[in-house]
Amino acid sequence: MRRLAQQLTKRGVCIEFIKECLTFTGEDSAMANLLLSVRGVLQSSNGL
Repeated sequence: MRRLAQQLTKRGVCIEFIKECLTFTGEDSAMANLLLSVRGVLQSSNGL
């Protein structure tokens, strides 16, 4: 998921997770990247 977010933000796409109040623009903090990685792990473990 993090890799996909990086590919999209390099193209100028802004990704926003409304429920979690997270926005990714390509200039994200280490904490934001960690949360995105954790979200990807949880999502894959739930079979989504």
